[in-house]
Amino acid sequence: MLKKLLLWPPIYKRLPAAWQASKLNLYGPDFEQAPWKEIDLSGIKLKFKNPPQTEMFPNDIRVEGMNIYDDSSYNPPWDGGRTKTLYKSGWVYTDGLFGDGVVGGGTLQMIIQRRDLKKYGLQSLLIPGQLESILLKSLARKYEEKNRKLREGDYLEPYNPEVDIWLYPKTTEALNPAEHQGLTCCSFSVRKPLKPKIHTWTTAITDEHILEFFYMPSASGVDHLADDNNFAEAAERTAREFAENIDITLTPDAERQRQAALTEASKLAQQRA
Repeated sequence: MLKKLLLWPPIYKRLPAAWQASKLNLYGPDFEQAPWKEIDLSGIKLKFKNPPQTEMFPNDIRVEGMNIYDDSSYNPPWDGGRTKTLYKSGWVYTDGLFGDGVVGGGTLQMIIQRRDLKKYGLQSLLIPGQLESILLKSLARKYEEKNRKLREGDYLEPYNPEVDIWLYPKTTEALNPAEHQGLTCCSFSVRKPLKPKIHTWTTAITDEHILEFFYMPSASGVDHLADDNNFAEAAERTAREFAENIDITLTPDAERQRQAALTEASKLAQQRA
């Protein structure tokens, strides 16, 4: 009787959104109601929506600011640059008042990188095409090495490319470059055939600095490939809404770098014409 009463349209529509959810309409982080968080990156103001963390893990990270030009601010260097995690959080997906509860979740990690442009033979990551170039080289190096280890490794189960291979973007078009507040950003995913996609969003904020986030979903109570749930769609929506709510205000110096990069891009285009 109570269930019928709650499902009666006038009352049902007044229930909290989390209660109205179902396996085909999973409830995740609410970006519309979430507060803003701001990080100071040597004067560059980074703002984004910060929904309350609902995925439980001990290593959540909240950086308030950093000197992006000081190498000691980063983790130990790796071949090609330096990296620092700025933010890490996670959220669960639920299927409503009369469902099974939590059916999966996802972890989001935002990083900043300072890249060694000489290593890649590049002039500025703000020049259209150069960010995409460094991303394609980095993806190929990282995931070809992962695939090589899977092919050659001594595992209990033999390597099966239909299940084990990492799939990643290999063309500029697959990176989906677009403009975000005057900056080129790329949004793409990597995955194994039977695993949820890892969603990535990347942009350059100076000649040598990349801002990037990864969203890594994990289904626990549903088969993300089945038609009886929208877990994959919900995870993709979370990554998209997080990206849409990123606000970047450049410093005057970073803006001069951006304008110089656009001028250089125009010269290069004229030379190719």
